[in-house]
Amino acid sequence: MNVNYTLEMPTGSLTGSVSYSWRSEQFGSIFNRPWYRSPSYDQWDLRATWASMDKKYSVIGFIRNVGNTVGYEGGPSASRVDGFVPAHALGGVGTDSVPVLEGITSSYSITPPRTYGIELQYRFF
Repeated sequence: MNVNYTLEMPTGSLTGSVSYSWRSEQFGSIFNRPWYRSPSYDQWDLRATWASMDKKYSVIGFIRNVGNTVGYEGGPSASRVDGFVPAHALGGVGTDSVPVLEGITSSYSITPPRTYGIELQYRFF
């Protein structure tokens, strides 16, 4: 969902925009097992655009993922483990191995954290 509003000014126009997106849980396999499921999440984005009267110049400021929430690109991949697993695979640090008798690990691709920036545009025509 997106809402925007434009304010006309003597030197140009200023448009503010707020976007909200929500993604339901997803599965990384055709088998809907719990270890293939990524949770649902939502995200807010903000954007402000100033454009000159002649529309040759634009300045855009934006913030993506305002709440810095963790989102998931898709459902996870999963594999069965038995024996030893590297510590970093379980969220640890270093090169040590952690003994695991039996289990399933899931790997998630997460969305980018909060990002922000400014974009300057000039139109020659």
